[in-house]
Amino acid sequence: MNTLPKFDPTVFVPDFARVPGLLDEWSKAVSQRFDMSIKAQQRTFRKKHIDARVQSFNPLKEDPRGPAAAEHYSGGLQKLS
Repeated sequence: MNTLPKFDPTVFVPDFARVPGLLDEWSKAVSQRFDMSIKAQQRTFRKKHIDARVQSFNPLKEDPRGPAAAEHYSGGLQKLS
């Protein structure tokens, strides 16, 4: 599986390297926000009885090039006339 190893700060700000462990804490915080957002969307879908898959994903935990992406793009394209 080719997941992202960690989240880097915006524009690779070097300030994070000055404090030991800060880059790891940043990455964990961003990952947790992805997870919270995905769970909130899933709850909303269930509450509204929407049978759909949340389109967001956490790239630290899921490979963006997995079968779901391949299936979506290969099955959803139609030739325009």
